[in-house]
Amino acid sequence: TDNISGSTITLIANDGYISLTGVPTDAKVNIYDMLGRLVATQNADGQTVINMPMIPQGVYNIVINSTNGHQTMKTIIR
Repeated sequence: TDNISGSTITLIANDGYISLTGVPTDAKVNIYDMLGRLVATQNADGQTVINMPMIPQGVYNIVINSTNGHQTMKTIIR
């Protein structure tokens, strides 16, 4: 994965929430399941919390796109 220049992004997944800090305010956050289906999208605001209470357990890719680059992270939802 590439890194978004000038950003240190932290991801925490807990109880149907995905919390991202350090995301540039111009970024768009997309969440994909392991089959490549888009399951959620949200514009970032520095500290982004995505509420996904009904999301099935599994592994998800979080793709953050910004004018300064892009970054892909993986998380497990339990």
